[in-house]
Amino acid sequence: MPPPNYNFLKWKKGGNLLGIFFFALLSISCTEEQNLPGISQIATLQSYFGKELANKTTFENIPIELDWDRAYSGEHFIEVPLVTPIVAFKLQSLSFESRLIIPRESPEKYTFVSLEANFDLQSVGFKEIMSENGRNRIIAWIELDKEYNSLGFHKFNTYGNQNMKMDEGNCTTMYYYERTCYYNGSSLVGCTAWELMDSYEVCNGGGGGGGSSYHTNYVNNQALNEIATFLDLTNAEKEILVNVFAQFRQDCTNEQMYNYFKSNNIKFGFSSNVSSTNPGGYNPLTGVITFDGIDNITTQVLQEELFHGYQDKSNNNKLNSILNDNNYGRSNIEFESKFYRDILYVKSDQGCCLTIQGAEGNAYYYWLLEITNDGTSFPVSISQIRNQYYYYLEIFKSEFPLYNYPTDPQLDPINAFNLFHNSSCN
Repeated sequence: MPPPNYNFLKWKKGGNLLGIFFFALLSISCTEEQNLPGISQIATLQSYFGKELANKTTFENIPIELDWDRAYSGEHFIEVPLVTPIVAFKLQSLSFESRLIIPRESPEKYTFVSLEANFDLQSVGFKEIMSENGRNRIIAWIELDKEYNSLGFHKFNTYGNQNMKMDEGNCTTMYYYERTCYYNGSSLVGCTAWELMDSYEVCNGGGGGGGSSYHTNYVNNQALNEIATFLDLTNAEKEILVNVFAQFRQDCTNEQMYNYFKSNNIKFGFSSNVSSTNPGGYNPLTGVITFDGIDNITTQVLQEELFHGYQDKSNNNKLNSILNDNNYGRSNIEFESKFYRDILYVKSDQGCCLTIQGAEGNAYYYWLLEITNDGTSFPVSISQIRNQYYYYLEIFKSEFPLYNYPTDPQLDPINAFNLFHNSSCN
């Protein structure tokens, strides 16, 4: 609660705000006008935020400390620099600072802004800079609410709406953090420490003739390590796998699969074997996913083999029992993984490279469009698709004799539907 007899700022009872990370490169003009509050008003703010931020830390779990001697006051906001910045993104060779942003009219709706720029940040207001649209300076900034939920997202943008514009030879490092918070009803009980899950660099290597050539180097594989027992790969193969794994997780249902593995402490080994007869494979006896060399470490291959792992582990080692029963139902397992992939293809507006490619290819594609409402939703139920599903399973077996095993008419695509519907994905 704010202290009594305080007339400088208007206090209101407010809740948490939600959003996403803001990150932008903008060109701006700035003002140096100062309007600092009086000493007693600063003291009141110090007292309130000393208590309010007592348990807050940076992402590196360093306690928040404010530098009130450098407080900046604009027309609508009071801004107080943090001694240790909140770093979620980092460019090269730019001035950097994080500030507590206090709205004059509603101080309880404070936010944090981390800002980088190609000029001195000492005598400028961050909120004023962020609202400017001039093009004489480069700005990068992130705004977070009091719970570190972000309040918007902008990619690098120095020239109008030209996304990912960056000077040749420059890079930015991006960080992704997670923590777990516990609630009693709607009341927050407490949170674990922030944990760095991923970090990676995006660089402009130049393209000649004034062009750009961007590449991404993932430099952290914590998220992959959550589900990996070992990586029997070369350094080049590891780098590709980390990149591919990050791309795999960009799909909501794939992220649901990853979260299932993580929450149930299910892990896999990853290896490369150029003598393999398939682009990839999952061994239910050992839990090892194998790629047929570096060229087959792709999102498609990884998704299929992890889906086989999901089929296996979410059904009491089902794949091992199928192998021990003369492969009865193995064609079901193989087709379901392709069906899962094809549904994701259609929902992302990709009509290319679906599983059924022969005389029935067009009919299969239009069937997928029909059961996904033209790619806008997941199939409603297994009963809705069962007859045609098993029809196309037999077509699949005829087109790919490698998978021509006995069909189990009772082995429905329950794994795909679990991922489609037991999540917030749509």
